[in-house]
Order: sequence, then structure tokens, then C-alpha cells
Amino acid sequence: MIGLHTCDKRSTRSFIEESYRKSSASHSFKGNQPDVLLARHRIDKIANYYLDPNFTEKDELWTPDHQEQPPQIAARARQFLNHLFETDKRTHISVTGHGGIIGGLLKAVGHRPAVVETGSLIPLVVSLPSPLNVRT
Repeated sequence: MIGLHTCDKRSTRSFIEESYRKSSASHSFKGNQPDVLLARHRIDKIANYYLDPNFTEKDELWTPDHQEQPPQIAARARQFLNHLFETDKRTHISVTGHGGIIGGLLKAVGHRPAVVETGSLIPLVVSLPSPLNVRT
């Protein structure tokens, strides 16, 4: 989610690069891309992560006076899933997120709404032959 709460504001690019081991590989979003979100806590043994070359130093999406609404979150989630299915050909991919984006992912694939409690887990298996076109 974007907006209002400081916990939704991402760290700076330089903090992320300094705090996590940088991978030499890179992926690129096309067009109006969703923000790449990474955990704020330092993890010394993280396997790999990728920062888009267009990932800005400061979070340009977060503001103290606008809260992203569920339809906007679902649209961003759908855009992310489309990108994932178009560019990553691996068979199994794990995506971890907070309650807001999990709710957006569920809505993007047409799943019934679910309450995501703090610290809970919702497994969702998605297999698609073509890009998502579920209405929000």
C-alpha cells in the first residue's frame, strides 16, 4: 500500500543496496511499473534480489496525505503478476508481501476476499496461460 502510514514508505535505494547483498542480474519492468518492495530489516544471508535500474533513490509514490485504495492496489498487483508471468519462466516462484498487497493479489486473480491477520500466511497458487484480465 502507498500512503499515509510511514511503515508503507520504502527505504532509500542506497540503504537497500548497502543493507543487502547485490545480485549481478537485473530484471526490468516495462512502462508504468509497480514499485519493487523489499523488506526493511537487514538479512545477512539473503540469496538474491533484483533492483530495477529505474528504482529511484527516494520513494516517489508515498505521500503523507494520500492512501492508496483497494482497487488501486489490485491494479498494481495485477500489473506485477502480468510482468512476472511475461518475464520469469521458472516453474515455482514465491512472493511474500504484507496484508495490503496480499489482498490486492487475491482480488487481481478473482479470489474471494480474505482477512490477512498480522503474521498470517495465505498460500495462493496461480497458473495462467495468458495475462490477467480480471476486472477490479
